[in-house]
Amino acid sequence: MQSQTRPTPPASRSPTGRDAARGRAFPVVLLAGVLIALATGMSIWAPIWLHYSVETTPLAADHVELSRQQPADEILRELGAIKHNLVPPIGPDHEDPVAVARDLIAESAQAGRSSLFDPEYLARLNYAGLETLRVLLAAYESSSDPVFLANATRFLVDFVRFERSAWLPRGLLWNDHAVGVRTVALAEFWRIYRHSPGFNEDTARLLLEHVVSTADRLADPRHYTFASNHGTMQNVGLLHLSLAFPQLPGMARHAELAIERQREQLTYLFGPEGAWRENSAGYHKLGLELTGIFLRYMTLAGKSRTRESIMVI
Repeated sequence: MQSQTRPTPPASRSPTGRDAARGRAFPVVLLAGVLIALATGMSIWAPIWLHYSVETTPLAADHVELSRQQPADEILRELGAIKHNLVPPIGPDHEDPVAVARDLIAESAQAGRSSLFDPEYLARLNYAGLETLRVLLAAYESSSDPVFLANATRFLVDFVRFERSAWLPRGLLWNDHAVGVRTVALAEFWRIYRHSPGFNEDTARLLLEHVVSTADRLADPRHYTFASNHGTMQNVGLLHLSLAFPQLPGMARHAELAIERQREQLTYLFGPEGAWRENSAGYHKLGLELTGIFLRYMTLAGKSRTRESIMVI
C-alpha cells in the first residue's frame, strides 16, 4: 500500500517593514479622523453656542434680601396688571384660571410627569413665554390654594435649570419675542413668592440669577431686533425687569439702554403719518399699545418722556 505524505503547511511570513509601518500608522490615521470630525463639528456648532451664550452672574444673600423689600408691592402689582396680550392665552380668555390650572396639573399627572415643565412644549410661544406660570399664579391668587404656588415654583425652577443646561436653542427658548414677554411672568412670580410661607433662599437666588441673565440677554446687541415690533417687546421687557428688580446688578444701566434704544426705534418705526412701519392694522394697534406701555414704565422709573414718544402719542 502506497503511503501518503501529509502536506507541509506554508511557513508563516514574518512581517515586513511595510506591514509594520502600516500598523503604526493606523492609530495616527484614526486619531486624525476623530480630530477632523471634532473640528468640523466645532466649526458648525461653536459659533451658534457662542452667539446664544450668556454668563450667569452669581448673587449674594444681600441681593436676595433687598429684592424681597424693594420695590413696593404696589409697583409690582401695577406691572402685573398691565395687559400686554403678546402671547396666546392658555385656554379661552373667559375661563377661570383655577379651572385651567387644575386641568394642567391633572394632564401632567396623567402623563406621569412630576412637573408641569416639559421642554417638548417650548415650540409654543405661550409656553416659552411662561404663560403657564402666569395661569398658575392667577389660580393661586384667586383661590389661595398652596398647590398652585407649589406647582408654579416647581415649573419655574425646572425651566431655569433646563435653560442653564442648554448649549443650543430649543424651540423658542431664546426667541426674542418669548424672552421679551416672559419678563412679566418672572416679575409676577417674584411679587408673590417673596412673601410666601414656603420661601426658600436658595430657590430665590436661582430665580434672581435667571432674572439677571434674562436682562443681560435682552440687552445684548447680538439679539436685539431693531427693525420690528420684537425689538420694542425687548425694550419693554428690559425696562419691566429694571422696575421689578432695581436692586439686581446692571438694572440701572439696562433701564437707560432700553430708553435709548426705544428712542431710536420710534424714529424708525413711526412714519411721517404716525403709522407703524410694519404694514397692517394689527401691527399699528400693537405698536401704539407697546409704546403706551413703555411710556408708563418710564413714568414709574422717574424718567422724562422722549420728544419722539410725545410726538407719536
